[in-house]
Amino acid sequence: MDTPTPAARRPISTLALVAAATAILALPLVPALVGTAALSDIRLSEGARRGRRLAIAAVALGIFWFVAEGALAAALILKPEFLFTRLYRERIEHGHVSAVRALSIVAQQQELLRREDEDGNAVHDYWSTDIAWLYRIAMEKKGRPDIMGLDVAGADAAAADGTRPTPRDGYLLRTVPGVDRLTQYAATAYPASYGVDGLRTFYIDERGIVWSRDIGGGPALQRIDEPEAQGWKREDAP
Repeated sequence: MDTPTPAARRPISTLALVAAATAILALPLVPALVGTAALSDIRLSEGARRGRRLAIAAVALGIFWFVAEGALAAALILKPEFLFTRLYRERIEHGHVSAVRALSIVAQQQELLRREDEDGNAVHDYWSTDIAWLYRIAMEKKGRPDIMGLDVAGADAAAADGTRPTPRDGYLLRTVPGVDRLTQYAATAYPASYGVDGLRTFYIDERGIVWSRDIGGGPALQRIDEPEAQGWKREDAP
């Protein structure tokens, strides 16, 4: 009479192991198909192979991954903004906060320029040509940055020397034309890629208040005398 092989010495079904591996990799449906084949293999082995629980678990996970990933795919097809709002919300919010900080830095640098006459023209005025120059003049005169760092200066999309900008947390900066530099300046921050890096455009001038509005991703193109009346939202200082 044959003696039954102890369970610990019976080999685990290769199909059960493959099913478990594909389940760990989160492959949809494949673990269920291989796991079903493994159950059949174990049953036909008449006790020579084990791994039934492993195969059942793989079948369950395979079905779960199939349903979960199918639901996600359907949601993205039917409502693609789901991906944006769920996966990029923190990125968007971070970009917005960073843009407010960048414009606040520009404002501080402008006031320092005017107070100390950093451009050396013997007139206490602002600089309206570009933003990057505010950084360069400090480096030329003092050998170190003042308030503005290279991260803000490098994001200037309209630098006078034509330097290619590097977005700061997804945002580009530039001066706003049409100001009287003796008493005014204006700057704007806007997403490098609308809907991916940010949604809102930001604006600041010599009044020192940052305003924001969704205008489709472009920069503010002119001085805004009455931002609130034109639908702009006041942002809290960083």
